[in-house]
Amino acid sequence: DGGSIPDHEAAMERIRAVTGCGTQTALAAALGITRSFVSDARRRKVIPADWLLTLYAAGVNPDWILTGDGAHLLCPAEADPPVVQTVPVAKIRPSE
Repeated sequence: DGGSIPDHEAAMERIRAVTGCGTQTALAAALGITRSFVSDARRRKVIPADWLLTLYAAGVNPDWILTGDGAHLLCPAEADPPVVQTVPVAKIRPSE
């Protein structure tokens, strides 16, 4: 478990926003935990580390969850094309 965070309700709101879960029951299902675990975390004003790990595995930035700073996704699904262009090996062989 993590320690108490200063703006717990804002962090919970960011979790609800990124998961699309409006209720504790839906959030518990999304995180693979029981509703009572969500209630306990709210009461203690903590965001458990395993929640952050679950969200991280889904590409969510844990710093954004805790502080609201930075991009909310670590790897956006619609990323810009890579800067480096790949060239097929056949095109870089010297001509014979």
